[in-house]
Amino acid sequence: MADGAFRDVEVKAVSEPGDEQENTLTLELTQNGVAVLETSTITVSEAGEGSRLLMKVGDAVISAVRVMEPLHGEQLIMRLPDGLDASAIADEIRRQ
Repeated sequence: MADGAFRDVEVKAVSEPGDEQENTLTLELTQNGVAVLETSTITVSEAGEGSRLLMKVGDAVISAVRVMEPLHGEQLIMRLPDGLDASAIADEIRRQ
């Protein structure tokens, strides 16, 4: 991966999970965040099966997902891997 390959997706708000959606965060994106996510997911979805979209919070990579088609919209629901504390991740996102 080239230096500078990561781009910030600006977040307006982050909602922590309720009892029914354990380890899931809902992110409300800014217009810039929507544009970055859309551009990034277009690039990854067109790059082929071996390509992944890496998601970082702070310095930690929290997921590497295959993107089947570009993502659109102001809301992103993110399922976190088991073992990650959704509240701690939400707090880290709010600090950035």
